Amino acid sequence: RCVHLSLKCARHESRQGQGPKKRKSKKDAAMVSEESVVRLSANKKWPHHYGFHFVIRHWVAIAVSRRSFSLLKMASALAENTGITMDMVLSGENMFDDAHVSHKRGDRTMHYLPDIILKPIREQQTSGDPLQLSEIPTHILKDWKMEVTTAETQRWIFCREIRCGSSRFFLSEAFQKDIISWEKVQQAWEENKQGQEVKDLWMSAAGKPQFAKCLFQLFRHYERPDATSKPVELLGTKIHTASTGEKHVDCTLCLHIVNLDHAFLKIEIMNHDATGPDAVVDDDTFLLGIMQGIEDNSEFEALLGIL
Repeated sequence: RCVHLSLKCARHESRQGQGPKKRKSKKDAAMVSEESVVRLSANKKWPHHYGFHFVIRHWVAIAVSRRSFSLLKMASALAENTGITMDMVLSGENMFDDAHVSHKRGDRTMHYLPDIILKPIREQQTSGDPLQLSEIPTHILKDWKMEVTTAETQRWIFCREIRCGSSRFFLSEAFQKDIISWEKVQQAWEENKQGQEVKDLWMSAAGKPQFAKCLFQLFRHYERPDATSKPVELLGTKIHTASTGEKHVDCTLCLHIVNLDHAFLKIEIMNHDATGPDAVVDDDTFLLGIMQGIEDNSEFEALLGIL
């Protein structure tokens, strides 16, 4: 090359890689690891996962009724990453039988969506009267080790019915006395103010990502409509109480999906067993991949939209 250009050839020694080495911080290493996990996990699609179908359908209904583009973005990202199409969600073109898709016989679609879309937000009906234990099917209560008795009122129990984009809540007598009242939960749900949502009434800041991961595990367990509802335990988390302020507790979360438009969620809170270990739910590998592209609240708190 030097001869061709009539230049004097001089030996050149590359010093590439000989400069001062930049030490990788733990944060840099964590970012590299997380990016790798996202790439690997995102390759696996879940177009026929029943629990994810429910979450996306529910998020779409809530996003439209609340006029929330951010929640709609999350529903879109989850659908994209799992391979679930719009026709599967909106039109009910999925592999599930009619009974597991909609409560309206013969109509698998999100038939209630047009009405929600056309009504202004001031006319939206997203809640109702208090949920009663007697309204929860007995086989669900049995799975949850509950009965319709006054004894249940002495346990710290929070239940939510999710149906066609609206929600109703049951709070046991003890829950209302020691943690938060039904009226305050209802008010927070209806006002829908950022930072003053239902979860903010009793979850500590540190506990929200843990609760979100537990919720994700509940839906992840529901691969098929006939899947057995597996409770998820969260040990050693913190909540806010009306009487003692921040409290160290153990929680059990249960979910029963009736169909893609209807489900019941139960959270029971108990005094923390100091002799037992603090539990961490399953690793985040799968969740990182499935929720990639969602740039919302810290960690996985976005999943608490279900509350």
